[in-house]
Amino acid sequence: MEDNLLSDEDYFFDENYFYAVGRRGGAGRSFRLVDIIELRRTSTQINNHYIWQVVVQLDSKGQSIFSFTHNYSLWNRNFYVFYQKIRELNPHAIKSKWSLWTM
Repeated sequence: MEDNLLSDEDYFFDENYFYAVGRRGGAGRSFRLVDIIELRRTSTQINNHYIWQVVVQLDSKGQSIFSFTHNYSLWNRNFYVFYQKIRELNPHAIKSKWSLWTM
């Protein structure tokens, strides 16, 4: 069931880019963080983790949508850093409020 709900890629980011790297040897892709037009929590959960979606506006090719569950924990706060970075670059892209109770 999870394969149908989640994208088949791993995700990374830095100061300027969002990276999607195929898990099965697919080529990696990079997108500018400023091109992310939506970051939202869906209503679907897997193992008590909500599925989140990132929507990237492509130059005249439409949009790419990436679905994933975050790996936020006391020891790994990277998703929150990503959330804050998107909020800083494009506040209108944030469609779901972040909190420890709704992650």
